[in-house]
Amino acid sequence: MNWYHILSSDILVSYRVFAARIKKHPIITAFFIFIAIAGTRLAVDIGLVLDNMDMGENPILIERWVFSIIFFSFILGKVAVYTYRKVLKEREMLTVFSQPLNMNEVALGKYLANWVYIGVLLLAGFILFYTWLTIDLGPIGIPLDILGEGILLLCLGLSLGFTIPVFLQLKTWFGKILNLGTNVIMIGVISIPIRFFPRDTMFFLILGTITLISFAQVFYSSKYLLPAWTAQLSKPLRVVSAEHADRLLVHTKDRPLITREAWLISKKELISLMREKDAIVTVITAGFLTVSSVGIYFYYGAEGLGGSSMGIYLYPGLLAIFLFLGSLMISALIGLAMISVEGRALYIIKSLPVENLDVLKGKALALMMLSFPLIVPMAILLPIVAKFPLMVILFYIVLANVLIISFAGIGIWGGTKFPNFDTTARNMPDLISQFFIMSVCIICTFFIGGIPAYLMIVDNVVGLIAILVALGWAITIFLWALDRGKINYNGIGSDQYM
Repeated sequence: MNWYHILSSDILVSYRVFAARIKKHPIITAFFIFIAIAGTRLAVDIGLVLDNMDMGENPILIERWVFSIIFFSFILGKVAVYTYRKVLKEREMLTVFSQPLNMNEVALGKYLANWVYIGVLLLAGFILFYTWLTIDLGPIGIPLDILGEGILLLCLGLSLGFTIPVFLQLKTWFGKILNLGTNVIMIGVISIPIRFFPRDTMFFLILGTITLISFAQVFYSSKYLLPAWTAQLSKPLRVVSAEHADRLLVHTKDRPLITREAWLISKKELISLMREKDAIVTVITAGFLTVSSVGIYFYYGAEGLGGSSMGIYLYPGLLAIFLFLGSLMISALIGLAMISVEGRALYIIKSLPVENLDVLKGKALALMMLSFPLIVPMAILLPIVAKFPLMVILFYIVLANVLIISFAGIGIWGGTKFPNFDTTARNMPDLISQFFIMSVCIICTFFIGGIPAYLMIVDNVVGLIAILVALGWAITIFLWALDRGKINYNGIGSDQYM
């Protein structure tokens, strides 16, 4: 029963941490609850839209098997992240490994903890989902074949999500290729019946067999659990110290979200940006885009180029491109230069008793204070002049915020990851770094901007809910970027900029 004690201890600790975070950040918690409710409503609306398209003349643009893949990918990714953070990177696991416990019991306890966490999420989502369906369609049940498919994909995602992070930490490339290759093959095998044999006998036979094999791999991976954990602890000292440096500087209890030090750094950054000619040119360019969008509308008229009916797509598409370019130039590319442009002065900042995270928060805050007054008016002016529907105007306002927040995080992270202290280039980022960050922003925009835009074309309500969900993802990207940037920033040595 040792596995039970590991499971119960894990759940109790997670509950206490979760309760403490809710108590400390009630507003943020309320925001994410809203995002969860809106996201569930979005899923229902997408399903209803697809059903209507299936029954009508238009073919379904997104087939249902895609949603099975999305569900499996969500479970796999969520469990893999938990295993990596709560098992392989958890220093308190030393207490577990120092006990005379069977590794199979340790693996089983941690594996079942994933079941509890995912089960709570899915139960909450099911209650919301079923409530929305009941409101829209009346009480309905879930077909047994769909329920069976969901359970098998859930089991498979939980098992593979636990084993893949462990196999990734193997020291030998042969071991990594052999074990990870087996998992990749299993994922490839289940993709065939999901696509070509949906919910028939062959489908359940293949999926059930693969699920049993993946469950057996949980116990097989237990013999690699301790070496994988040890490999994580042997990572470079700069990464370990960066993760705990902030705890050594000051007590973080009851600290404000934006400290006084972060405000002072943001003020300093704004003054520096106004003195830089490159930043001023970027600001002027963003303002020019706003004026140009309105000028193009007045020049070509409401019907667009050549008087064609494409005018209904021309101006919304043009505005989306301008919002992307403006956010890219201000939030991402200026953020990319914010670390290296300090030059030798970075030594002064790093020697101050200021947390790494506060430094990056201050720089990101300065980016947003510069971006919002320039990008948000762009999202409002053309829609009002062109008399866009109210729902579309709201969509573009939220889209502007999504791009600003996510690009600011990407830019700050890029600045810490690819600093360029070459004085001959005025400490500005090189072209390779700029193109890489631009590529990351394009990919990010496709998911958090392009998908809601497509749904907006299909249905305005669905699109507006989707962009609100994307706002939550943008904040998540921003927070993740600051967290990773903190580690990179701490790893910048004086030999690089002195």
